[in-house]
Formats: sequence, C-alpha cells, structure tokens
Amino acid sequence: MLREWVFWVTGLVLGIGVTAALFAPLGYEVRHQAVVIRRLAWNVVIALDTIREAGRVRCEETGFVWRLWGCGGFLGWFGLFRNRGLGEFWAYVGSRRDWVLLTQVDGTKVVLSPDSPDAFLDAVQKAGESKHVGC
Repeated sequence: MLREWVFWVTGLVLGIGVTAALFAPLGYEVRHQAVVIRRLAWNVVIALDTIREAGRVRCEETGFVWRLWGCGGFLGWFGLFRNRGLGEFWAYVGSRRDWVLLTQVDGTKVVLSPDSPDAFLDAVQKAGESKHVGC
C-alpha cells in the first residue's frame, strides 16, 4: 500500500515538474514579422502587425498578481494572470523585474521579461516600423 502511494505521488510530482519545464519561457526573439517566445514545448508567436503598443511596465503596475491559469515558481511565471494595474494579461516571464508589456490590437496584454528590456523594445520598434508598431 505504501509503495503504491509513493509511486503515484512521485509520478505526479515529476509529471507536474516536466509539464512546467516544457512551457517555461526560455527567451525571446524579435524577427522581421513577429516576436517569438521560446519554450521547450512549442513557441508562442506574436505577429508584429497585431501589436498596438509596446513599452516598459511601471513598478506601480506590478503589485499583487493573481494567477488565473498557469504556473509560478522557480521556472518563471507563465500563463494567465490578473492584477489591479494591468488587468488581465498573459505572462511569459522568467524574472519578476524589468517587465515589458505588449498590447495587441484586440486588447490582449502580454508581459515578457527580456534580459535587456530597452534593447528588446528597440528591436520591436525597428522590426515593426513598417507595421506601425508604437513604442
């Protein structure tokens, strides 16, 4: 009985850990037509022509964050979240600082945490100049 219980608990913990690792953000790329959020499972691609606005997230906008659907921990924070400053947003962040907010034409908000936020925003602006991306 105890062996069965240990087997199932170990399997559950490993399964949750592997699943979280598959969807954790590994990095970000700005290509000529899209922002790509790299993950082990599959990448998230945001077309530049769907981005209405891109900018830094102010400290007062971060505050307390409710996780609606997703994961938060040592692998990062990813999934659907909500807070008072930003409202509802999708997060693909590995760090709780230096957030970048991409607001899409349909109102969807996506928060990222690139290593160099200003360089990332410059790359988004340059890649999207012909697409009228605002930064």
